[in-house]
Amino acid sequence: MATATSAARSRARERADRERRTTDVLDRLARATEEERKVLLDELVEVNLGVARSIAKRYRRRGVSEEDLEQVAGLALVRVARSYDHSAGHDFMSYAVPSIRGEVQRYFRDLGWMVRPPRRVQEM
Repeated sequence: MATATSAARSRARERADRERRTTDVLDRLARATEEERKVLLDELVEVNLGVARSIAKRYRRRGVSEEDLEQVAGLALVRVARSYDHSAGHDFMSYAVPSIRGEVQRYFRDLGWMVRPPRRVQEM
């Protein structure tokens, strides 16, 4: 029982550290030049890549390789990092997680069709 409690504390510390680092990067992004922005976006992705991987792992063993799922989730995280507006005052993760999950689900939807109709038709 003690190991479960210590594991939970460890995850909570990791989450708090990730949130602190994310906030720090986002604050620096707000006042960064264009050159610094690229480096900071890379750092933001690196800090939160574990979250994207954990989202991808929820969809494993469903006929798609785990590496493909992680790649889709990682690309979604990059897209989210580029489009996120810190000045709006919303939490980064509350924006990122649904976006990443949606990209992974969309990947399954697009991959799951036997006959490949155009995306317009699939969405209808």
